[in-house]
Amino acid sequence: MTLPKLVRTFDHTPCSGRRKSSPVRVFLGKRIRDFDPGGSERELDVRRIIEKGGYPLPVQQFRVHIEGRTYFIDHAWPDSLHGIEFEGFECHGGLWTPFHRDRERLRRLTRAGWTIYPVTSQTTANEILAIAEIATARFC
Repeated sequence: MTLPKLVRTFDHTPCSGRRKSSPVRVFLGKRIRDFDPGGSERELDVRRIIEKGGYPLPVQQFRVHIEGRTYFIDHAWPDSLHGIEFEGFECHGGLWTPFHRDRERLRRLTRAGWTIYPVTSQTTANEILAIAEIATARFC
């Protein structure tokens, strides 16, 4: 397996709720300069909205170690401890276990001082921009 082939495979693997992509994301992030961890098309839409709004871009798939666990925040502003998580039912695979795990993850992030804003496919661009404004208020 070559790195380019691994990147292509990673880019084309759909979110299923069963495949663990984070180990591969970490591996590629350490070995490829300017590696874009991507995310679902909807996650990337959130990033495009923030970019068009002129706000500082968040870090994609930001790794956080909390209470002995490692979590990834879809879009994070680490300096202000704000983040956006895209929540799509399809990524839970229609199963309750990932849903409950996500709630536990949110509670742990909150206890660590993070403010996480969940967004969905029905969240408006104006709402996403309002979140970006709050998250970057002291940086703009």
